Amino acid sequence: MSVDQDERPSFYQGQYLGPEDLTSAVDYGRIQLARHALGAHTPGIAIGLQMIEKASPAGNGAVDVFLEPGYAWDGFGRPIVVLSPYKIPASLFQNILYDAAIDDPTKSGDSAAGHAVKIWLQYNESANTPPAAGFATCDASGQTSRVQETFSLQIGELNNATDQRDPISIGGQTVDATNALTTFDPAAATLYDLSVPQQALPEDAPDSLWLIPVGYVRWLPPQTSILTGAFQQRTAGDLAKGEASRQYIGVVAAAIEAAGQNVQVKLRGQPFSSIASNDLLWVEGAMRVEDNLSLFNGSLLFLNQAGQDDGVPLLLQRARQIDPLTLQTLTSLQIEIGKANLGNNSLSVGPLDASAKFAPVFTVFDNGKAGVGTTKPRNTLGVRGSGATEELISFEDATGKTAWHLNQKTGGISGLNIAETGVADFRLFFQPGGNIGVGTQSPTSRLHVDDILGIRQKYLYLSGDQGWSSLTYNAHHDAANQNWVFPDPAHTAVTVEMDDSTGTPRFEVWSTTLAAKSSWIQRLAVNGNSGDVYLAHHGGNVGIGTTTPTGKLSVVGGNITWANSQLNMDQGGSIELGGDNSTPGSGTPYIDFHFNGLTQDFNARIINDVNGQLQIVAPTVKVSNVLAVSGSRTYLLGLDGANIHWIMAGGTQENVNNALGLVFNGGGSNFFHTGPGWVKGFLIDHPLEPDKSYLAHATLEGPEAAVFYRGEGHLSNGKATIQLPTFFEALAREEGRTILLTPLSDDDKPVSPLAASSIRKGAFTVIGTDKKNLSQKFFWEVKAVRSDVAPLVLVSKKQH
Repeated sequence: MSVDQDERPSFYQGQYLGPEDLTSAVDYGRIQLARHALGAHTPGIAIGLQMIEKASPAGNGAVDVFLEPGYAWDGFGRPIVVLSPYKIPASLFQNILYDAAIDDPTKSGDSAAGHAVKIWLQYNESANTPPAAGFATCDASGQTSRVQETFSLQIGELNNATDQRDPISIGGQTVDATNALTTFDPAAATLYDLSVPQQALPEDAPDSLWLIPVGYVRWLPPQTSILTGAFQQRTAGDLAKGEASRQYIGVVAAAIEAAGQNVQVKLRGQPFSSIASNDLLWVEGAMRVEDNLSLFNGSLLFLNQAGQDDGVPLLLQRARQIDPLTLQTLTSLQIEIGKANLGNNSLSVGPLDASAKFAPVFTVFDNGKAGVGTTKPRNTLGVRGSGATEELISFEDATGKTAWHLNQKTGGISGLNIAETGVADFRLFFQPGGNIGVGTQSPTSRLHVDDILGIRQKYLYLSGDQGWSSLTYNAHHDAANQNWVFPDPAHTAVTVEMDDSTGTPRFEVWSTTLAAKSSWIQRLAVNGNSGDVYLAHHGGNVGIGTTTPTGKLSVVGGNITWANSQLNMDQGGSIELGGDNSTPGSGTPYIDFHFNGLTQDFNARIINDVNGQLQIVAPTVKVSNVLAVSGSRTYLLGLDGANIHWIMAGGTQENVNNALGLVFNGGGSNFFHTGPGWVKGFLIDHPLEPDKSYLAHATLEGPEAAVFYRGEGHLSNGKATIQLPTFFEALAREEGRTILLTPLSDDDKPVSPLAASSIRKGAFTVIGTDKKNLSQKFFWEVKAVRSDVAPLVLVSKKQH
């Protein structure tokens, strides 16, 4: 019997009540209860209705599946109650055919035989308790006093809405529950929760369809017609899939008012938390938020299981502050990781590894350090290399393309590699140990540039390769190492060439000129193979110690040294041959002269041929002005055929310019004499006018080498003894001795004649020959011939 669903039964005193009145009262209560269930809740499972498996007596791993007791209501507000475990009949699945692609685990890739089948729960009812015998009416139908509310099961995916539920009736229109609002207001939202309390409930159609999904079972169909299918133990994947498919009831509300201090959200199978806090909402379990989560003037705190921070507050918050430098207001998202700065607290970001353990990728510590791939950064930022090449950092351009990257183990070789991504490695490479490579992973020096274009410092270039390398101002080699490039044609260029061009080691200096700024001229060349050096061979002078050389080589302010010899600047300039005051001499140093047009060993030579001796070897040695000899000896060693060494004056013509001849015959026959026309004379200053005149005197000449001694004496009692020098007897011959006496007459005394004895033992006696003046004064003079030399040869022949 249909009822007006908005008409509430009402009774009055003395009213006749028929069965329809009682039924209306029951129906109205059921309808309002259904509307309340759908208005404040969404349809689904309220509790229980899980499926469990038990081993089947059939064996072979088969199981029986039971639906546990539970409660649910559908989208028509009808309660579905299972009061006892219900064995799911296998007959529901007998029409499922075996398909090896999904039932054979070797082909399906599943971990168990069979496949998962979805189970749906449906509301059913049936009339029950007919009238007792004799109490039924003859012309009425539906004579039962009870309605049995029960359930049934359906299987399969049933993806279409029409397979899962019948449409509902609202305002005389039949629509799907999802369109309950949009049917009347296109701008309204789609009703995905399917809870429509304003519908006309299908009280007259108890078989109206509304299915509630309760999970999955695993069914293995029979492979032949003589076999039967069987339930299989569900896999972990089946259980997860089943739980995800179950539809639970929900609450429809715009606000939740806490009756006490908090509202708790937790799993029904978990006990209430024993940890007290003043938080309004307690979510005791995992929480999922889709779309935004907003915190209004609050922080997101991270506490331990006891709701404490262990003295290390960890929170996430929005903050505003004034920059002390710019005084601008800064808004920031702050993450607090404790109160200390000892490096014990950190913020880590990373995934879970294969064993579900956290693997930190990026970690920030409270002491200001951060680690990428490492939890022990040594410095402010530590980056651990990843992968075989130990990648570190990449740099992207404005389009998001990686332009540069850093790694530290390219090709299995350790070292910091700065690479131009997709172009070349080793744009810059730092080798362990301190060597730096540009364009190379194997630098062999502190800086190793493996590129022909080389290194530039402003206008200075180091460029080249094997066979041709240069250090150059305002020029460099091209990338092929074939030609010169002059970057600034307004300036000249200079280069130092150091290579083995043409197979010969060389060191060369070249330059361009103001007149030809791109044409090279060689200024210095060193042949490393032969050792030859070329300097100023294309013009110019060489100055050492001077910037104004006046000749091909000018040396100022220093010495020139070769082997053990030097040209020194001390005392106005000197030549030291063979050694110096700290270097022992070697050999007999000499200077050779070679006259114009003559090819000979030497034309003239100055040689230090004996220790302490300098020899001039030349036919003639000419001194233009004064010749001063400071030594105490002058050795004249050259003799002519007559054993004479001539000193020439006024010229070199023999018998004309022979001035003084030294005759060396050996023994005691050596002497010297003047040349033809020469007088043994000498000049002395005039005693009366020494500044104006000389006096010319000459020596007394004779045919003997004589000596004379003279003196003054006087007689004593008519006699006197004159003592000659003690060496007289050794110096003078006995023959040829003469004594000359001259009496003096200085007053009126008489003058006595004098006589002398022979010289004996270096003395002689003088006596007066009369007695007139016994104290007569006198001068005496003794002449003798030297005994230490040979007698002179009075006449000798000339040598022509």
